Amino acid sequence: MCLLFHTRLDAILSQSLIAPRWSAGGGADSARRYRDEAPRQVAEELGRAAEALASRLSGLTSDDWEHDDPHLADPRLTVDFFTRHLLHDIAHDLAEAVHASK
Repeated sequence: MCLLFHTRLDAILSQSLIAPRWSAGGGADSARRYRDEAPRQVAEELGRAAEALASRLSGLTSDDWEHDDPHLADPRLTVDFFTRHLLHDIAHDLAEAVHASK
């Protein structure tokens, strides 16, 4: 999710009129691959991805946070909105992983 969010930020902040290409199967393939890998390796990869995204987000200006996605008709769908949604998804997925490991 963190790595894909960089693509979302690029699309929103560039205000490009060309819609990004999204792979519907990418998430499922990644989940399958991570399920087969060593937990420590997965944790390290996910940690690096989260750190890279946090670093990028910390450099955004107040104007950046209010940018809306030019590919969507709703101007309320801003960087701020998508970031909050991403954080909610991450927290939800982590809670499910903890619950599943018990």
